Amino acid sequence: MINSEIFTLIALGLASIFGLQGALKLAINHYTSKVSKNQTSCNKILLSKEAFFIKIPIAYLAVIFYVVLLLQIIILSNEEDIYLYWINIEILFAVVATFYYAFIMLLKLQIICFGCLRIYFANLLMGASIITYLLS
Repeated sequence: MINSEIFTLIALGLASIFGLQGALKLAINHYTSKVSKNQTSCNKILLSKEAFFIKIPIAYLAVIFYVVLLLQIIILSNEEDIYLYWINIEILFAVVATFYYAFIMLLKLQIICFGCLRIYFANLLMGASIITYLLS
């Protein structure tokens, strides 16, 4: 019988793959946006000063986050006892970062980037799956 931990790992895995695709798209856009002449809303956000953390683009950090999360999920799927302690902390951090960057994007920069919204949606899905697991 499949228990709730397995369902949570499946939901987290699917949401993190969805987020990784969006983060890779933004990372590629960031890498090519300096030479791009097309000023889309995503390129404007990627080149803003808010899109960097200690001179590292947030899009690159998001790719690293999702890869690490996927590796942890793969490792946990092979374990006998599944403990989601570190994953809970990581997703809590991701949800807090989501609200912060959504606030920056919508209220400070007043630009809507659908690539960013995709990542926000993935993080909120992961947060919802963790909350559902903890409440069950």
